[in-house]
Parts: sequence; C-alpha cells; structure tokens
Amino acid sequence: MPLKHDDAALHALAMARIETGELPAEAAKATWAGKGGGDPCALCRRQIGKTEVEYEIQDIADRVFLFHRQCHAVWQLALDSYIPGLVKSQL
Repeated sequence: MPLKHDDAALHALAMARIETGELPAEAAKATWAGKGGGDPCALCRRQIGKTEVEYEIQDIADRVFLFHRQCHAVWQLALDSYIPGLVKSQL
C-alpha cells in the first residue's frame, strides 16, 4: 500500500515510536478489529471514535495497542522497513 503524502509524517512517527519501544518492533501476535471505543490511538494519539474502525493488537509480550485503521496500516508498513538502531538520517 503506497503512503499518501499526509501519511509520511505518521510513518516517521511510527518509526520513531518503534525505535523507542513505544510501539512493537515485530508483527502482532493477535489482531482484532471492531468499532472504536473512544480510546486514543497508539500511533497518532487521537481518539478512535465510535464510528471508526479500531484495530486492537497484542504483541508477543502481551501488551495491547489500539490503532485507527490507517494508523495500523502505517505501523505495519513501518515494520517492513524497520532496522533496529538505524535511523532515517543514517540511510
């Protein structure tokens, strides 16, 4: 899935949060999707509204993360290009 222009900032944020451990650095152990419950997104930190799709993932350490649909997709794309310890400026 190609990133839209406005997704580039989210992608950079996802990479930074993966690097710091705020977001998982590997694929989810389990994933569920449903209606948003009003909680904040783990990536963009905006509320996931009741009319939006919410993705809930569980990582291998059994931590739970909630994402908007687009934020979940951007996080997955960031995982594909993530190399531990290598920041974008080093590429």
